[in-house]
Amino acid sequence: YDGSPVSDDALSWAIQNVLQPDDQLQIITVALTPAPPPVLIERDELLAEERAHHEAEEQVLLDAKVTVQGAIANAVAQGTPEANIVSAILYDSSVGGVLTAYFHKTVDAVAVCGSRGVGELQRVNESFMGLGSVSTHLAHTVHGILVVVR
Repeated sequence: YDGSPVSDDALSWAIQNVLQPDDQLQIITVALTPAPPPVLIERDELLAEERAHHEAEEQVLLDAKVTVQGAIANAVAQGTPEANIVSAILYDSSVGGVLTAYFHKTVDAVAVCGSRGVGELQRVNESFMGLGSVSTHLAHTVHGILVVVR
């Protein structure tokens, strides 16, 4: 879940079409790891870069927490009991890779994701369906049921 309108649509679709009263809804978001500071710079510059990198990491995690809280509020507003909602923030530089690893370890039912269709023209040769890069990655790597909501 990334807080985008397509992500909201995917969450709503899952609640309306898949979620049963006793099911657990897992809301997952990925906090993208900021790029590390360059290694070959002067000491004072490196300290400033490291400080800025640390602040960027903190902001990314804060943004991810706000995103997850919004998703939980959205799900509760659609009638999902809060006790049935579990959330996780995954911290990595590869959204598709970390989601695939998470799904392989924890999801034993249906994985639902949205597709913004960003970069469709760039991926025409990769995917005849024109899915987004994360949904394309998941479609190729997740074992089990994956629903991509567009």
